[in-house]
Amino acid sequence: MTDSWRQLLTDRGAVMSSDNTVQFFTATPFPSSADLCLTELSGLTAYDLEGPDSYKFLQGQITQDTKLLESQSGFIADHCTPKGRILGTLIALPVRANAVRLIMPRDNAESLIANLKKYLVFSKATLTPVSDSQILLMHGANTTNCLQSLFELTPQERWQVATSANNHLIRLNSRDLLLSLETATATKLLKAWDASLGGWRHWQQYLIEQGIGWVDKSNSEQFTPHQINHQFIDAISFKKGCYTGQEVVARMHYKATPKSHVYGCKLESELAPELGCTIKSDTSSAGKILWRAQSGKNQWLVLAELKIELAAGRLHLDSEKAEILSRFDLPYAINK
Repeated sequence: MTDSWRQLLTDRGAVMSSDNTVQFFTATPFPSSADLCLTELSGLTAYDLEGPDSYKFLQGQITQDTKLLESQSGFIADHCTPKGRILGTLIALPVRANAVRLIMPRDNAESLIANLKKYLVFSKATLTPVSDSQILLMHGANTTNCLQSLFELTPQERWQVATSANNHLIRLNSRDLLLSLETATATKLLKAWDASLGGWRHWQQYLIEQGIGWVDKSNSEQFTPHQINHQFIDAISFKKGCYTGQEVVARMHYKATPKSHVYGCKLESELAPELGCTIKSDTSSAGKILWRAQSGKNQWLVLAELKIELAAGRLHLDSEKAEILSRFDLPYAINK
């Protein structure tokens, strides 16, 4: 984070953690996802993979098909261990000829990059950190209108990418865009912005509302893609060739019978629900909390792994107060 960008955020009321991640803004501590909102994502970082072998190399390392990059489409994907455990989740987008930008959690980027570089020595490609990039989430009904003064084109189709100089926009869905912008462009956008501002707390809320299990340092190597619904969010290609962990991922998809899935729930609690906390349906153990985000005063959203046969029942935390959880619909169908 540059000094000028940090100062601008501070002037707008940013509250930062000790690692310089913007957690929230004082004027809008809990922005609604129904509002027009710009969310600063200093908890993410970007690396460019560039060279004649960049797409080929990445094809053997992640769960999604890099052929999508050739049509100016990005994607979400996982980088896994040989045992199919997710080391980290990332978003990839094409930025130049033979170059792809990897947006990943900052807290375990060093580990992910070190693991990728073990294999990169055999390819004609390099991985370098992007020194001047601010990553933002922009969502709301009028995002396209807000960007017209800065960009000639905005992407219209899901995962489509639009590029202007060293600024890149990727369409996540009909309302939302992820932006990787030079600091000067991000500064212009922030100064022109007349809507809610969010930070890392709002990003966590957004991921849960979208049903996206985001793997970072805190839960690296804990899950296989199927355990956290990544087959439902187009994070896995089952038609591409081999990649690290592919045998395990394919076996789970074609041969395993799932007993649980990840579902979205909300609850009211004065205290943050503990990650890993048991969820019960009456007296039976139904599952556990995997992710949480505070969405308001005493309001929480969680992604919970629940047994399929108990997911529709009356759910409560296995805690002293036994707080009730209510399910909310994720933006995708849950099936095998």
